Amino acid sequence: MNSVKVQFSLKDPRNRKIITKLEKQVHILGISEVCKSEDNLLIEVYCSKETVTEILEIINESNNTEGTSIREIDKNIDWEGFAKKLNKAVIIDDFYFCAPWDNTILDNKKRVVISPGQAFGTGSHESTRISVLQIQAYLKKKKAKNMLDLGTGTGIVSFVANMMGQNNIYAIDNDFEALANAIENSKLNQGGNEINFQHKGVFSIIDQFELVSVNMFAEELIKIRGDLERISHKDSTILVSGVEKDKEKWIYRHFEKTFSVQLREEISGWVGLSLIKK
Repeated sequence: MNSVKVQFSLKDPRNRKIITKLEKQVHILGISEVCKSEDNLLIEVYCSKETVTEILEIINESNNTEGTSIREIDKNIDWEGFAKKLNKAVIIDDFYFCAPWDNTILDNKKRVVISPGQAFGTGSHESTRISVLQIQAYLKKKKAKNMLDLGTGTGIVSFVANMMGQNNIYAIDNDFEALANAIENSKLNQGGNEINFQHKGVFSIIDQFELVSVNMFAEELIKIRGDLERISHKDSTILVSGVEKDKEKWIYRHFEKTFSVQLREEISGWVGLSLIKK
């Protein structure tokens, strides 16, 4: 594998939006934070040579980066050891999210196994945490007739829903590599084979769903507003996450005619909303 390390610094370590953008929009091998102070954060992005241009474009678009450098990586690097270093277990409420090599069993937690890949959603990012908390809160009250996991990524939300007793789960992603990762993860989790994974985008969905979970930036959510209206019916619930706090008002403005906001979650500047179809 011809791999590259792209290194840059964040001027304001509190503003980590570019990390989320890289994780969501580019196929990367991993991201690590190697040096942090109150006024600087050094980031290392590991990727293939083919994705360097995309990564540099995202870095150059940001006004919070400086000191970008690129270096080819030794072909003999221990990627398994590197993956183990980057992928730490995460606990979110009733669930323990871990990699396949982690054999930890906690008596009061349900275990979800996520194999490191190029898909977004290991449980470590705030927007994924919000999605998991949202689906748990909903399913503790009731189960939906059917559910759509829109942009499933690693499949993490679908696995949580399935383990909580939700049936008729459809998980879709228009990124083939992300979907392949989700299917791989389905083989590692109890009941994973009961989830219907499909390679498609929301525009090709013809059914309506009682429950939809979607983790996207506000700009992307606004673009698919018409599709979300089309695939939902009266009283359907759309659980949205991935909204930056300063863009939350955009969601209210564009969705208020068709949806009402029932619940709100916020973690470190990321917002999740529970939208109910009017």
